[in-house]
Amino acid sequence: MQKVYFYNSLGYNEVLRNDFLFFRHDWLSGNYVLFRGIFNGYFLRPLPFHDPGQLVRFDVRAPRWNLDYVSMAYPDFHAWREQNSTFQGMAVADGESFNLSGEGGATRVRGARVSHDMADVLGLQPLLGRDFLPEDDEPGAPKVVILTEGFWEERWGADPEALAQTVRLDSEPYVIVGVLPEGASFVEGARLWTPLREELEASSGNYFLTGLGRLRAGVKMETALADLERLHEALKEDGPAAEDTYPVLEGVTDRETGGARAPLLALLASVILLLLIACANIAGLMLARSLSRGKEIGIRVAVGAGRGRVVRQLLTESLLLAALGGIGGAVLGLWGTSVILATVPEDLPSWMDFGADLRFVLFVMGAVGSTAILSGLYPALRAGGEGSFSVNLDAATRSTTAPSRNRGLQTDKNQHSTQQGSCHCTGDRLRSGRDYAAG
Repeated sequence: MQKVYFYNSLGYNEVLRNDFLFFRHDWLSGNYVLFRGIFNGYFLRPLPFHDPGQLVRFDVRAPRWNLDYVSMAYPDFHAWREQNSTFQGMAVADGESFNLSGEGGATRVRGARVSHDMADVLGLQPLLGRDFLPEDDEPGAPKVVILTEGFWEERWGADPEALAQTVRLDSEPYVIVGVLPEGASFVEGARLWTPLREELEASSGNYFLTGLGRLRAGVKMETALADLERLHEALKEDGPAAEDTYPVLEGVTDRETGGARAPLLALLASVILLLLIACANIAGLMLARSLSRGKEIGIRVAVGAGRGRVVRQLLTESLLLAALGGIGGAVLGLWGTSVILATVPEDLPSWMDFGADLRFVLFVMGAVGSTAILSGLYPALRAGGEGSFSVNLDAATRSTTAPSRNRGLQTDKNQHSTQQGSCHCTGDRLRSGRDYAAG
């Protein structure tokens, strides 16, 4: 019954309803675009790997040349991997593009040359075939390639017969030995992997590799960094490592999104400020509406509605309006995210997922509930206050007694008219009697 009453009340306040829903659609869609399209995809979604909190990026910095990241030299990496005591595994990669030819024609494809243990570090298991073996990483070994799931489905239609086929990369024959989950494209945005096959002597002094490591369980990043610094100082003394170079260790997500964190947080703060302004505007509209309904609320009080019931009624109206605005804002937010992503460069990290998830649904519910309370609580308490009760009841009393008094006056007039009619009828009969006697 209360909901039916609310729906009817909306019909008498179309302007207020439209303004209310406009504010809700406006700022809710902005919040949804920011949360779903940027903040959730960048900072809150976990990486598509087992225990992603243990994954780190390792690198080398050179303060003398004002370089925060120099990349890794293969001899330094080899020594770190063999001698450290804090990492479960360490691997390196070098992004590269290949001209792929074979069945289906020729195309340019983005790939990566990786050390044989890269999939182990990321915690990826082959969907088809096998992973690289240590002997695949040796110079002179047969050339093999691993595909990512997406590229396998696109190029080979997810055909298992693609395994053991030969393709040509830059005119060199490679045998397909496995297919990895799409998370493999996290490495340099690659759609296929080939073995790194670097030689220690030939790679000395060349800084070109990207390093990924997995910490041992319970090892803190500070402890692992101290371990690498110890090893690197020894390498400087022995000669492979360059002077004035120092290890760098960061969480994978921090490294990938660190530069965008500050501006995105500032943008989030500005949208939250817009939220508060919109809530204040809506609260003003709701307060004006509740005050204009003094007679109606007074009647409800007169027939027995208590303060709590009136407050619940007004909060219910605010919540239902917030739900309508939230649904509209969510639709606009989903559409706005698609528009934004369509303008983003293609080199956006493939591991970032901007689809709606449970976290987004909870955010929508929280936004709707919080704005309903922020914009509706004060007007509801204001209209349901003790002072307002007296005013509303007086207004209801005046509106009901005036019609009663008018009805009493109208009744007296009707009675008087009836009496006059009776007198006229009696006079007519007397005149008719006299005329009959005279005749």
